[in-house]
Amino acid sequence: RRFATDPHQAANLLRLAARKGYIPAYMLLGQMAAVANDEDLVIDALCSLLSEEAAETQLLPDLLKQCAMQLVATLQDPKHAPAMKRHAQQLEKIEKLWPIANVLKIPGSPPRPGAS
Repeated sequence: RRFATDPHQAANLLRLAARKGYIPAYMLLGQMAAVANDEDLVIDALCSLLSEEAAETQLLPDLLKQCAMQLVATLQDPKHAPAMKRHAQQLEKIEKLWPIANVLKIPGSPPRPGAS
């Protein structure tokens, strides 16, 4: 309900909850951002969620794999190149934790062996 009336404050509260250890708050933030059609916030939430090594202790691995696939699919759109640059460090970590993300071409990263 808070997201509908004050999305900025709701996003800040969910980020705070996630940073305090309730990692599923990133998932909730991503879902609310998707409903609000805020792709930048969806990307931010998914990058934050998937770069957390402890995420698998609080969320089902299959759910996290779906999130990784959603992030990869979203970032394939060239309009999200600025978001990829902003989240480059998180995306490098995500590539290590979630192999599906290896299809991304992260700006500033060295080419991967076998990548074209």
